[in-house]
Amino acid sequence: MGEQFTVFVDSTNEPNTTDFYYKFPNTLVLEGNWTVGVQFFSTYNTRHNISAVKANNVFKYSDNTGSYTITVPDGAYGIEELNGYLLGQFISNASFQVDVDTGEKVPCIAITPNYSTGLVDIQIQEFTNSGANTVNIFFDDVVCEGLADLLGFSHTQIQCLTGATRIVSSGNEPSVNNGITSFHLHADIASRSFLNGQESDILLVYTPRVSPYSLVTVEPINILYLPLSRSKISSIRFYLRDNLGGTVDLEGEALNINLVFKRFNQ
Repeated sequence: MGEQFTVFVDSTNEPNTTDFYYKFPNTLVLEGNWTVGVQFFSTYNTRHNISAVKANNVFKYSDNTGSYTITVPDGAYGIEELNGYLLGQFISNASFQVDVDTGEKVPCIAITPNYSTGLVDIQIQEFTNSGANTVNIFFDDVVCEGLADLLGFSHTQIQCLTGATRIVSSGNEPSVNNGITSFHLHADIASRSFLNGQESDILLVYTPRVSPYSLVTVEPINILYLPLSRSKISSIRFYLRDNLGGTVDLEGEALNINLVFKRFNQ
């Protein structure tokens, strides 16, 4: 079968953990049919999908207690995580009613994924113990459009009048990942991979199918070996890109990569 050896790469101490050079103590000279593949890869799902930079972190609403603007902290959110943060803010703003049976504080607004339709539902509760009340959600405000887009809602005002409980579904599928469906690990020693018909140096493609801030691991059952682009290697540039070609910021979390170099006999 030929020769093989492994190299473990950890970007913890790199200034940029998703775009860096791994340097060998001595130059490798690999003559013959040498290839490289990924035996193991791990990182954390910490890419922020809601942030001030993305202009999608503001939620505005009003009820009989007042008008409120909630600024969501930069972070990695699923629909449930976003709803959890907003619920805490609604209660802090006294935008809730008390369940007469349990004594539980029930916020006036809840945002939940609808797994049957693939859309997002917003449920607006009436204030049965607070007198006359109208709840408004201001997705028509320019500062709220980014969050409306992320949740799949149009830029319109949503209103619930007194004496009603209203459920409104988004007209479009949510884009919680901002259109990003996968991440591409590049290594400048790899060749013969292709992206959109063009030769590339992509060594691994993965989709983080875990909750925000959870560990992502990839351990291929069958390693894909790609030919080396050069036979003399003193360093390797690794860089992570999304499927749209954008740079990926994991908020300082490291990439851990176990490479296998393998030479196939003629």
